[in-house]
Amino acid sequence: MTEKPNLKFVSWYILAVLVAAFLFIRQYVFPEISSFPEKVPDGLMFYSSDELFDIIGNYSAKEIRGYIVASLSFDIIYPLIYGTMLFVLISLVFRLLKLKSKWVLMVSCLPFISTFLDYSENVILIFMLKKLPEFNENLASFVGFITMFKYLFIGISVIAAMIVVNYTISYRIRHSVKK
Repeated sequence: MTEKPNLKFVSWYILAVLVAAFLFIRQYVFPEISSFPEKVPDGLMFYSSDELFDIIGNYSAKEIRGYIVASLSFDIIYPLIYGTMLFVLISLVFRLLKLKSKWVLMVSCLPFISTFLDYSENVILIFMLKKLPEFNENLASFVGFITMFKYLFIGISVIAAMIVVNYTISYRIRHSVKK
């Protein structure tokens, strides 16, 4: 007999706290970092090595320090917040729909792949910034794909939740009509 995942620790209260933290960081923390560069690569969906060089190659020493400090401080917390927020949201939807299986837990955990990719992206970008004016085009191309996959997994997480909700609602409507 397979064990069903226990997601009792997720709650609407936890989701509300995570949403508030997410919005607070987006609204108040990001704009207040004065030494943070105006254009940052990890805010883009994808970038080529040439585009990355155009962005970070023009950073001043102050902007490089600001980017690194931000990446090593709040950008450690931010991916964890949005990953956990999406995990809790998807888990709550599954709980509302009374779905319990191992695949539900797997789908719920998809946002954490994005969190891991975000951390990987940050490490590579910090490494590249520390090496400037040296620029590794292969590494720059690679980090562009990591960024793309980060956003792809965020999108997949949201779409997966919407598909499950849609399927479950239509399934329940079909079966309630037959009764």
